[in-house]
Amino acid sequence: QRIDGQARFQVDETSLLTYAPYFLLPYGSTLRILEPLALKQKLSAIATDLAAYYKT
Repeated sequence: QRIDGQARFQVDETSLLTYAPYFLLPYGSTLRILEPLALKQKLSAIATDLAAYYKT
């Protein structure tokens, strides 16, 4: 569903936490994830791990 600069997707929880973060990550700050919190936390964890990997 798309409305005024927003899009809403319905996916199962497994896909949401397994595939969606890696699909969304390349968009960086051009996307703003509003919910669910679990997806935001997963994206944050992946980004933190990547930053730590490339820091060394």
